[in-house]
Amino acid sequence: MNTYYCWITGVLKSYQDLLICGLVHKGYMVGAAEKDGKVIKYDKDESPAFVMALSVYKLVEPGTLSAQKVYEDISEILTAMKAYYYSVVVSAATDCIWVGANFSLEKKVPPADKKDVN
Repeated sequence: MNTYYCWITGVLKSYQDLLICGLVHKGYMVGAAEKDGKVIKYDKDESPAFVMALSVYKLVEPGTLSAQKVYEDISEILTAMKAYYYSVVVSAATDCIWVGANFSLEKKVPPADKKDVN
C-alpha cells in the first residue's frame, strides 16, 4: 500500500467533499491526515483560505505510485471542479512535491501621469 499525505490550501470549504469523492473515484482510500479525524485544519471566518489535511492510500504495485502522480490526480480533480487554490503539497517518506497557486493577482501600477510632489 502506498500512503501519501496531502495538504490543499483552498478558497472554499465546499471543495472538500468534491475532492474526496474525486479521489475515491480514482481508486484512492481517503482519510484525515491527523489523528483527531478532522480534515479541515485551518478554518477562520475572516480568513480567505482553509487547509485540508488528507491521507490517501492506493493499492498498487510498489514503485508505480509517486507524489507526482498523486499531485496530478488532485490537480485534475481541482481543475474539473474549477476550484481555486493557493497550494497543494503531497508528501511521502521517500518523495514530495509542492506546487503554488493556480491563479495570479493583478499588480497595481501607479498612474504614469502622477508627478512627484517632493
